[in-house]
Amino acid sequence: MRKQVKIKDKQISELQYFASVNSKRDTIYLREHSTDTIFQVGVALDTLIGDDWSQLAIRAEYPNFLDVDYSFKNETLVVMHDSRVTVDPPKKCWLARLFQKKQTIVEIDVVQENPYCINKEQKFIKVIK
Repeated sequence: MRKQVKIKDKQISELQYFASVNSKRDTIYLREHSTDTIFQVGVALDTLIGDDWSQLAIRAEYPNFLDVDYSFKNETLVVMHDSRVTVDPPKKCWLARLFQKKQTIVEIDVVQENPYCINKEQKFIKVIK
């Protein structure tokens, strides 16, 4: 993550890592008196669809049982680092740049690793006087 944000080790003030797994399970029972059935007698379906970030488990049994279990993994990386920036736009003369007013800021980069997550990246900047 440090190489991705392009900062040096001495600039890092804090690193954080969050990992979570969320899941949702639903079960559907069809009415027994229904003449329409989507299953065959004696056939049971048990399958798993997924990748590194999400999994969908489907289980269906005759005559009226359908079970769906969906889970997804979420990883969040947080990097906090300090940097000195000039308050005004930089001057053209190098001597004037030496005496230009500067301030220290803390930049916080938040990156979601899950490609299915809508909130892909967040960035916070705190000015230290």
